[in-house]
Amino acid sequence: FAGGFNAKVYQPYDSWEMVQDLQPKGEGDLVFAKGKKVYNDAGCAACHQANGLGTAGLFPPLAGSEWVLAPGPNRIIRIAHHGLEGTIKVKGVDWALAMPSGLTANLSDEDFAALITFIRGNKDWGNNASAVTAAQVRAVLDETKDRTTPWRAEELFAIPEK
Repeated sequence: FAGGFNAKVYQPYDSWEMVQDLQPKGEGDLVFAKGKKVYNDAGCAACHQANGLGTAGLFPPLAGSEWVLAPGPNRIIRIAHHGLEGTIKVKGVDWALAMPSGLTANLSDEDFAALITFIRGNKDWGNNASAVTAAQVRAVLDETKDRTTPWRAEELFAIPEK
């Protein structure tokens, strides 16, 4: 057993990894974990896949997407909440979309912020954009509360990224 000895590991734990997994996480880790759960539960993974690469010819990637990695979350919050239709360019490829609205309608502002934070900051996907707060989500939702139709790319370009 000498090869696996670590003075910080004792019964009932078997490895340093097990001890680390059980340690309290920082707030950022908790938000990210919550966002991942929301991503799967809200059905985002069904189209955009667990790896964020989307489905060729059907659903665009979120990994490395300029829409996701914009300096601010103003546009991505709108897309996630109201949906998107028409043609949009993602990573140099044109996509003809009909993303439905209402997928985030039952989320709290905190859960919605965690979802967008997970997508924007998912390092496994190569994303490294800033986190999103519940206040940012609430500001966009209040501003667009009367909207009933999905967004089009042309409309989104008129909205500041931050």
